[in-house]
Amino acid sequence: YGDGGMVITHDAEIADKVAMLRNHGCKQKYHHLVPGFNSRLDELQAAILRVKLRHLDDWIELRRQKASAYSQLFDQIDDVQPPYVAPDSYHVFNYYTIRLVNGKVNRDKLQEYLKARGIATAIYYPLSLHLQQVYKSLGYKPGDFPESEKAQQGVLSLPIYPELGEEQLRRVVEEVKAFLPR
Repeated sequence: YGDGGMVITHDAEIADKVAMLRNHGCKQKYHHLVPGFNSRLDELQAAILRVKLRHLDDWIELRRQKASAYSQLFDQIDDVQPPYVAPDSYHVFNYYTIRLVNGKVNRDKLQEYLKARGIATAIYYPLSLHLQQVYKSLGYKPGDFPESEKAQQGVLSLPIYPELGEEQLRRVVEEVKAFLPR
């Protein structure tokens, strides 16, 4: 629900800084010590999140299971690279992002194809960092980081959520596969 987040720390200094940042950079109302944000949750959002938090571990485990199923199916397809999960790491799969490799598949056309078949997808990071306005002063231009740009043009996030059924998941994979060149 929303974009709420949480920071947990045993360090009082970090806790004070985070509290300031979430409240427009203020320790005392209307006295700004640092640039900050309005990142406070209202009571309704907090109440909903408090109830939902009880289910978080189960939801994460279900998403991990869905991701594993996706990856097993995509491992058999040459033009699709599933997300890499490093050994001894723990991925919660808030996104399941595939990478189209070999340069044979147009990501945007695949997205349109899937949309026409009722499958929602997303491109969460459509522009490489070095091309973002915030870094313009560094002087980077298109072509300076070709691998980053290649990755940027070939990533697509597929549906992943705890309630995603096995049949739905298989259909997503089959539709991706049907779009790929033979």
